[in-house]
Amino acid sequence: MALSVFPVEGSRSRFDFYAFKNEEWSLEHIFPQTPEGKGHNFTNDEKVNIRQLIGEKITPELDRLLKKDIRNPEEQLACKDAVKAEGSIDGIGNMCLLTKKNNSGLGCKGFAAKRNKILSFIQLGHFVPKHTFDVFAKMIKGGDPDLSQWSKSDIDAHATFIAKALVPNKEAG
Repeated sequence: MALSVFPVEGSRSRFDFYAFKNEEWSLEHIFPQTPEGKGHNFTNDEKVNIRQLIGEKITPELDRLLKKDIRNPEEQLACKDAVKAEGSIDGIGNMCLLTKKNNSGLGCKGFAAKRNKILSFIQLGHFVPKHTFDVFAKMIKGGDPDLSQWSKSDIDAHATFIAKALVPNKEAG
């Protein structure tokens, strides 16, 4: 919230305190906590992104599951657990602020679908904090330029950005 209330130097955006007070707010997991929830199946790009996220820790079993077009609920849980075990999903680099209603409207979709939904929220006049907009517009320096995925490098760059923005003149660690 501090990133939206106290924007980075040079920014002129205003935080909508009225919306914040009158609507419940929550933290959005940019890379979804349950990547195949609510009937979503991985796209090929999402599978590549998951492989990059997990990196060297990918097991032969997870590799086998990611090669499948559709996974049963038990296999989906195994994929979810492997992604969560990587450690970045619940970290600050994978979070941004949204109204509870808009957050739940994003569901378990991948980054590209969430990005489109965020844009539609803005077009409909919903308040989206500048920081959240910047995340989905991939305005954070040092991340992956691919607008279709939220990658490990995006998560790391975002965490570094937050640390530097909240504790100026200190190195992120």
